[in-house]
Amino acid sequence: LFLLWKGIARYLLAMRKRYLFGCCSLTSQDPAEGKQVMDYLEDKALVWENFSVPPQPGFVCYPAGFEAPANPDVRLPRLFRIYLDYGARVCGPPAIDRAFKTIDYLVLLDTARFDRKTYEIF
Repeated sequence: LFLLWKGIARYLLAMRKRYLFGCCSLTSQDPAEGKQVMDYLEDKALVWENFSVPPQPGFVCYPAGFEAPANPDVRLPRLFRIYLDYGARVCGPPAIDRAFKTIDYLVLLDTARFDRKTYEIF
């Protein structure tokens, strides 16, 4: 995974592209799990404050006001964690993908926010 990230980062920097966006997924269809992860991300300030992309109608994972039981043991998939470690942030509530049986979070990485250590890695 590191070599993949290194290649992506070098391409972005060489082409002077500032943003990379994509999807991070949970292998779940459980709205409570989707909400628990979103709550975790919000608690850790891993959600863009001034940039939100809501899911399209028909793909909403959970309705507004939905409360999920607290889960202190939220575990993110490895690739999701790596994106966040490099500075990516979630762009709003997740969408449910019934075809792939996943819950998807749109993430955006702003290379202008890379810290010195991240630049040195790549």
